[in-house]
Amino acid sequence: MKFTYQTLLFCIFFISATSAQNATEILANYTKVTGGQASWNNVTSMKVIGTAKLVSQNMELPFQRIQLKDGRQITSLKINERDYIDTAYDGTIVWGSNPQMETVIKDEDATENLKSTIPEFPYPAHNWMKNGFQSKYLGMATINGAITYKVKLTKNPLLVNGVLTENSMLYYFDRKTYLPVLTETTIQSGPSAGKVQQSYLSDYREVAGYYYPFVVTMKIDNTTFQILETSQLFFNENIADAIFKMPKP
Repeated sequence: MKFTYQTLLFCIFFISATSAQNATEILANYTKVTGGQASWNNVTSMKVIGTAKLVSQNMELPFQRIQLKDGRQITSLKINERDYIDTAYDGTIVWGSNPQMETVIKDEDATENLKSTIPEFPYPAHNWMKNGFQSKYLGMATINGAITYKVKLTKNPLLVNGVLTENSMLYYFDRKTYLPVLTETTIQSGPSAGKVQQSYLSDYREVAGYYYPFVVTMKIDNTTFQILETSQLFFNENIADAIFKMPKP
């Protein structure tokens, strides 16, 4: 067959049109290689134990994060032998520690935003279609030498100063393994509002049939501010209800 300029244009158009529809396939492959949809649907709890390295403060703090399928969760750091609660949800209220290590109830935006993430368990990209999220394939990108598929996932909107705001994240999936090597989100509030937070995912390990990144390097404006290193990971443990409850004053 004679290869003409028109043939080339058709091939380019065909490849572009096909690639534009690949977000669903990419996300399905990601779920498959990390454990499979049926297995992830059977997860009722996740507990992560590790170390948070705060780069600018040159500190290493033990952390623990527990999440249940029904939305209850708690993330804590050990600071000077005291527990600092970053965020906790008991099924009714969202609470945590303030800078003075006092226990406080979070504001309305924080409460509603956390509640909106409950259907995302265990990860937004696993149940995205069921939750009505939107996905879009954005082409290929090279990340740290690896060719990746870039996919935008638009989730439930966030409340920012009482206003519903688009809530999306970018995934970069390794073309060979379909494991995400990077996610990007735009910070919506606080002193870094408007900046892009990058989470580089590495050191994937298999635990109980699930693949999980044991190292997450977090950056803003390409400057590392925190590294989360997981040492232990548990699935489907029985978690006591009391751990999520806000202590009485």
